[in-house]
Amino acid sequence: MVGGPLVEGGGSSLYHLVQRINALSRPGVVAADVTRFMQDAAKSLGTTQRLDRPGYAHLGSILQFSSRFAQPEDSAVLVRCSLPHLEAGLVAADDTVIASILNSVSKAPGIEPGLASSAGETVRASGILETGRIVAVITAMRALTRLGYDDQKGQLYPRVKELILSRVDDLCPEDLCSALHVFTGHKRYTAGDALLGRIEKRLLDCPEIQGSTAASLLYCL
Repeated sequence: MVGGPLVEGGGSSLYHLVQRINALSRPGVVAADVTRFMQDAAKSLGTTQRLDRPGYAHLGSILQFSSRFAQPEDSAVLVRCSLPHLEAGLVAADDTVIASILNSVSKAPGIEPGLASSAGETVRASGILETGRIVAVITAMRALTRLGYDDQKGQLYPRVKELILSRVDDLCPEDLCSALHVFTGHKRYTAGDALLGRIEKRLLDCPEIQGSTAASLLYCL
């Protein structure tokens, strides 16, 4: 997913697709309409040579819609059509766009072999850990965990742990829950006692925690 600088192009047709999302997200929309939208999106991606920065933002919105409303097989097709564009220039997209796209891709069935390694390199090369917003970093890293990224050289997970540790007081309970899920189920890296202790202390200062968030936190802890 690491490529050169973004060039202009590819944004217009995706923009018009994004305009259709609001109507398709309303109650009462039939599955056939969503399937038709997914086919149009896949066709548009297949005929676009290179996406510019707005194009990646539009792609993020389309993939997010896909992961929520489309049939799994349609989502898988769209992700496969997206991969050449992700390889070409996702590294230069905005931090929230990188996080959103990786999050959606990681939820698609039938993940392509090697995608985890490529996604990990995108996160590393993008500089998101140095300059990205903490919530975007957490979302991107959760996606890597979901994809099965092992980070054998320890370039990401140890740094993310220190970053989260330094920002615990800035995070709400929901974000803390997401932060813990970065490490939940990972084969190589765990949250560790220091981070768990800081999060537990932070939670004691939170007067109210939503039931689903509390249950998820208990699972992680």
